[in-house]
Amino acid sequence: PRDQWTAPQEGFYQACIDRDFGKATDFNLPDATGVGAFPCNNPNGIRVSTSLGYLTQSRHRMNFTLRSNCTVTRLIVDKNRISAVEVESGGDIFRVEAETVILSAGSLANPKILMLSGIGPQDNLMSFGIKPLINLEGVGKNLQDHPQNFVLAKVKNLESLDTKSPRLQVGLRYTSQDSTLTDDMMMWMGSYAVSGDYRDILPLRDSHSRAQAQLTGIQITISLYLGTSKGSVVLKSANPEDKPMVNLNLLATESDVNKMEEGVRLASEIMDSSYLEDIVDFRTSPANNILGDKNKFHEWLRSTTTTGNHLTSTCSMGKSSDKFAVVDEDCRVFGVDNLYIADASIMPDTVRANTNVTTMMIGERLSAFLKGSE
Repeated sequence: PRDQWTAPQEGFYQACIDRDFGKATDFNLPDATGVGAFPCNNPNGIRVSTSLGYLTQSRHRMNFTLRSNCTVTRLIVDKNRISAVEVESGGDIFRVEAETVILSAGSLANPKILMLSGIGPQDNLMSFGIKPLINLEGVGKNLQDHPQNFVLAKVKNLESLDTKSPRLQVGLRYTSQDSTLTDDMMMWMGSYAVSGDYRDILPLRDSHSRAQAQLTGIQITISLYLGTSKGSVVLKSANPEDKPMVNLNLLATESDVNKMEEGVRLASEIMDSSYLEDIVDFRTSPANNILGDKNKFHEWLRSTTTTGNHLTSTCSMGKSSDKFAVVDEDCRVFGVDNLYIADASIMPDTVRANTNVTTMMIGERLSAFLKGSE
């Protein structure tokens, strides 16, 4: 509710209205655009995760086993089926057999597990001494994200910042200049900024953790929600203990860096506006000399833009004729009769929204499909 917005949120909202952005009454609507209250799935300050929403309702079931501290090392491929999953736990290696195997390890771990199992680009597998069993060129390719950058400001009075109210309350969705993609940008005000993890100053954290983070001011986050740059995930070695090599490749295309430039300039103008002058002492980043030199600005953007932690598309869904497709329309891995993937890695392209609810939908759809095929 607007009457609960913090002062930085209200100032951000007014500055956006002053720049002729429309009012968004419900960001959950498909065509929502403009500035308005940002919906979050955290009633009473508790984020509704899949653990709370699904596991807590299933733990009592006799046909459900949840085992923690387990690492999948590889899938055992027997002709065109997975006969077992090889798992390490506490130094022990064991195998879990199943008629149907669903991989839900995410956009970074899924490609690693598949490639260690001999499923992936055959040239890459052979370079690590892994026998290619199923050649799928698209495994680990097409990595996409919602890149983020930040405009930071020092405030006149740190004690005036409200750290008990939600940090995120108001957002702006808009279409970047000359873009062919509608509402490809998001921006939101952070009621406070910290050095370190913002969660460390929340009252639910212990005193030791809270001491590690310090308030620094406020910030505006700029995020590219429909970009064109694509990264990759490849193996570092054939050792399951080695993490994969991830190339986010953020802002690799000119269109992406131009959109982020436009967004950071807009956020800087908002931060410097009269609607925030009672709060802001001065903008600390980006510096004016960066904003004044386009080449230097683009270099700065590419070196400071970071992940939005919305990694998708490394096991993309597609037609069998698409050599980079990994799963079909039923989420089944091409060439393997009983292996399915259910998470954000199967998205052909990243969605124009936060990925968690879409990922839950993927799980629901696969569940319904498998139940219907029994």
